[in-house]
Amino acid sequence: MRLTLVLHKQHLRRLFIRKWFVHGRNNRVPMETYAESTLSALGIKVVDSLDVIDEKKTPPVPPGSVKVIGMLDPPVPLGENHPLYHQRPSYLYDEHSILVEGLPQAQNLTNTVILEKGLPPQIEELAKENESLLPEECHEEVKKSILRSFLFDAVQEKMPKYINPERPCYNYPPTFGVPDYRRNRLLSDNLLLICDSLSSEPHGQVVRGAKLRTLLDINDKLVRFDISPGILLCGKNPLSPYTDAARTENLDLPNISPLNCFVSLPKDHFYDDTEIINVPPAKFVHTAIFHFNDTKHVNLTEIPVNENQIQGRTLANSFIVAAAEAKQKLEKPSGELSKPLTIQGIHTNGQWFQFSVLQLNNLSNKGTKNVAWLSPLMHMFASARYEKAVPTLIGYNPDVLRYLFAFHRNSLITK
Repeated sequence: MRLTLVLHKQHLRRLFIRKWFVHGRNNRVPMETYAESTLSALGIKVVDSLDVIDEKKTPPVPPGSVKVIGMLDPPVPLGENHPLYHQRPSYLYDEHSILVEGLPQAQNLTNTVILEKGLPPQIEELAKENESLLPEECHEEVKKSILRSFLFDAVQEKMPKYINPERPCYNYPPTFGVPDYRRNRLLSDNLLLICDSLSSEPHGQVVRGAKLRTLLDINDKLVRFDISPGILLCGKNPLSPYTDAARTENLDLPNISPLNCFVSLPKDHFYDDTEIINVPPAKFVHTAIFHFNDTKHVNLTEIPVNENQIQGRTLANSFIVAAAEAKQKLEKPSGELSKPLTIQGIHTNGQWFQFSVLQLNNLSNKGTKNVAWLSPLMHMFASARYEKAVPTLIGYNPDVLRYLFAFHRNSLITK
């Protein structure tokens, strides 16, 4: 082979490997750095590093003797010395509770009877009048609000995983869209603005995300109610009652035997008994809007929530708002009320709506009973989706806007 300049060059990697091979085969001799002699000449004592880091020669640090700034205190063990411990247990109904027996269980829990189907005649008359009062432009604006809330909003989050009951093992690709809690809030705000634009006066004071926590004795059991309504519409004067409270004294509640009204409600000895009522002191609640989120409000058994359970949640939440207001406004916070309190309730998931009216007569389970009027579930539309890249709204129902505007007009009568 002809020798060239390239072949005369050394292979650096091979030379480096050979160098360490030779050093590793022979006994390594550390190089003298003269560090120890230099430090000794300067009067600096040289100590073996093993004597410094040997753990056996250093005393162990007892646990808890060193307080690190910023560290959280250890949790207090659950027991009688816990600051939230109470000897009397409490049942809890919170924002995500679903009553397993639905409306009959809610009636027993809230001591409420239903005199007649549908809403009160005054509300039905106002809704019928709204057929001629609401122009077609209002319905077109509602359709645009639905599309803005469900399709056009800029917030896009990963949607819950879709499971097909016929193909439970198939893994569908993830989808993104407007989360349910946001579209509920957007649609509710837009509908209220439309109702205000049709009236000479606005709703009044609007409270969003109010915190309501109150405790009641029901059937000699302590129940703690803790919810947060989406919107509370308040006015200066309370709504007028719709019926005489004495009519309900001899009426019976639905029989849910062998169950009781506390079934599916957790019981615990550790709870906060401080009552929180975020309602303006000088205002009365006229209408309460409750949002239903399909991803959060589910049964413990993972069975889909049915219409009966939705009606039960509507009644229970309306009762909590009325009871909290009665404790805040009235001098006698328990037993029969000297003057009934009336609350209008709207329960929605953005697609379906349910309207209710509750007349609170009594906070106890003896004597007169409370009265409720409930409408069936009304679907505002069948579907809102993209079809061939075109936003499409199918099956719009104008009755929802008529009843919503009827609640608005009814609240202005006593404003």
